[in-house]
Amino acid sequence: MNTEKPRQQKINVPWLKPFALLFATSFGIYGIARGIDILLYSMGLNPFGNFYNREIDVLSNTLGGLGEVVTGVLAIEITALAIIVQLAANKYSSDIFELFFDNRINVVILFTYVITAIVTVLVVNTLDSSESAKFAFSISLTLLLIIFSLVIVIPHFNYVFQFLRPDNFLLYVENEVRTVLDRIVRSRRKGKKYIESEKLLVNEKINFIGDVAINSIIAGDRASTLLCINSLKNVLSYYIKIKEKLPEGWDSISGSVLLDPDFSSFAPYVLNKIEAKKIFLETKVFKLYELLFDQGRKSMRDVVSGILLNVELISCEAMKNNDSGTLHMAFQYMNTFLRIGIREKDPRIVFTTLEHYRLIGEETLNYNSKLTEDLSFYFKYYGHESTKNNVLFILETAAYDLCLLNEKAYEVKAPNRDRLLEIFLTLDQPIEDNKSQESKEEMSLVGVRVAQIRLAGFYLLNNEVELARKIFDDLKDEPIERIHKIRNIISNTQNEEFWEITPRGINFYYMPPDRRDALTTFFSWFDE
Repeated sequence: MNTEKPRQQKINVPWLKPFALLFATSFGIYGIARGIDILLYSMGLNPFGNFYNREIDVLSNTLGGLGEVVTGVLAIEITALAIIVQLAANKYSSDIFELFFDNRINVVILFTYVITAIVTVLVVNTLDSSESAKFAFSISLTLLLIIFSLVIVIPHFNYVFQFLRPDNFLLYVENEVRTVLDRIVRSRRKGKKYIESEKLLVNEKINFIGDVAINSIIAGDRASTLLCINSLKNVLSYYIKIKEKLPEGWDSISGSVLLDPDFSSFAPYVLNKIEAKKIFLETKVFKLYELLFDQGRKSMRDVVSGILLNVELISCEAMKNNDSGTLHMAFQYMNTFLRIGIREKDPRIVFTTLEHYRLIGEETLNYNSKLTEDLSFYFKYYGHESTKNNVLFILETAAYDLCLLNEKAYEVKAPNRDRLLEIFLTLDQPIEDNKSQESKEEMSLVGVRVAQIRLAGFYLLNNEVELARKIFDDLKDEPIERIHKIRNIISNTQNEEFWEITPRGINFYYMPPDRRDALTTFFSWFDE
């Protein structure tokens, strides 16, 4: 039986703290001003008295009227700000309200209006019928507060409009996340409750950026969506640099974080892997990328390109910081993006994904060339999957990218370049000849063979006859008609630039003159 006393629930009164602060500040300013009045009057000093009318009634009426003006300006400002912020919240996220009031400048400006009105009321109602010199400093301070309140209206509106621009408030959120992460690293408090609260705060900020991105896609706001994608990358890049300094237990998924939709859908096995690899925040960001990828694919292809570019940059950052967990997750999501494109029969998406994936692979050659083998296998796998699902031109694209990857492996003297060549040479599929009608598979096979022969030309230019011979040995059993067809395609393709607008802009069948000349030797081997 549980004999512990039930915990008393704390009553949270959010308005109590600002109320007490306004009350104390207003009366504090008034008290200090009156104290200075008494001090100056007792010393016979009157530096401010010569500026004002000596009739106290005139001053009282004037200050009272100005106090009403300040109150009216405050009412107008609150009304206008409520409309502006509400419009921004409807467009981007309801958390804009919280973000607006978290900003200290906005809070200070609004507090200034309230404090000015209260101080004016106190000063006006404590003036007596004696000479105005006794209240000179209080009156001067009140007038200065009133003037400041009137002058600051237009600059504050300008600041609010600038603050509510997506690039500015996203940068503000980025800085807040960095601040929280730095605070966790520097803090000596390592308790579970503290870590959970800070982790929940970071999770909420990431959710805010994700909400803005999704609502921007729905509204057709391409620029704001791309800004959100870039903000997520900036946060994750900074996180990768400091994640080793974070306290033990940071990557555990429990409490409120476990109920987050980005984690609740995972099986316990996956959650355990996330904790073991220490990729809590990476999972959060990549899940949002997957959601945005699927949404952007339907309406804004630029969003897809932005996501792929930022995944590439995150992968490079992970390699710089030797973060294998993040890099492995980047591979998984790039494979997921390829699967989405093939499933939806969207070759342009796969086409773009393969290019960024290849650029990641080129970086892995210097980081861990074994990963390049894994990536080559993925290219081969999804190239074959695209052919099975009748998604045209993907196998040829994968072949072209693997050709470039093998060229890069040779240039950097990768230790496993022979293994990469072997994987590349298994990319083609056995296709039965169809002499009556050219099949789609036949065209895909021709494209693969062109890419392989391209690599042979590269090897011959670098006097690597043995490597070129390996490619020849793989092709020597091809029907001679197919070889002649490939040779004619290469010799007749004279334009490097493709005749349609594509993200790459290059004609895969084009080869520079020196490589075409080198291939003369290669094709002569078939005649022999």
